[in-house]
Amino acid sequence: SQIQSQKADIVYQVAGGAGMGVLEAAKEAGVYSIGVDSNQNDIYPGSVLTSMMKNIDNSVFRALEMFKDGKLEFGTHELLGIKEGGIGLAEDDLYKQHVPQSIRDQIEEIKNKISSGEIKVDSILD
Repeated sequence: SQIQSQKADIVYQVAGGAGMGVLEAAKEAGVYSIGVDSNQNDIYPGSVLTSMMKNIDNSVFRALEMFKDGKLEFGTHELLGIKEGGIGLAEDDLYKQHVPQSIRDQIEEIKNKISSGEIKVDSILD
């Protein structure tokens, strides 16, 4: 398989529901995977370590709050990242069970540096 030939330790699928085969292949190959869009950690517990989540609910709620307060600018866009809760990791019980504390600490440090602007994440929309 491509997983073995590329000597992958972790496979990150980026196709939402269409990427379920990637998670299954990683499980079968005995390597870790990362889900995407929603929390997919419980699909293959222990193999899927976390999921990169698009927090659409937070984005919609934010827009509604801005509209209610008269601060929503129509015809514009904004980038919502970690700081605004627009994206994030699925940090549920399975994540805590299968990802070592030392790695979770490093991830938290990186998230803080991104939120503070110390680490700049470029976007094609910037």
